[in-house]
Amino acid sequence: ADATTLGLVIEEAQQLGLPERQAITDRLEELKKLEEVEGVWQCLSTCLRDADRLGVVFWSKEAEEMGLDVPEVLTPALDAMRDEEAARLKRMELEASFNAQAAEAHARKD
Repeated sequence: ADATTLGLVIEEAQQLGLPERQAITDRLEELKKLEEVEGVWQCLSTCLRDADRLGVVFWSKEAEEMGLDVPEVLTPALDAMRDEEAARLKRMELEASFNAQAAEAHARKD
């Protein structure tokens, strides 16, 4: 069960007469925060696995905004992803240039 489900169960129990206890409410809020933290780490992990640079940047910022310590290993990982993107872009540019030259040669019947 997740925090939302647990919250609904607690609310229903209170409607049935369970006295409201601040400790239960506090623990439920803590659980909700922990689930949110877990979600951020899962998203960040997925983005790293998928080499999704923009996703890593986004979820790293989300983690920082939540006051979480973002692992330093993300910096070289992001650098590697940027390098891969630059290499891919360079290959695409070279391919486009080659195709343009081939089309020109074909048009000139070279």
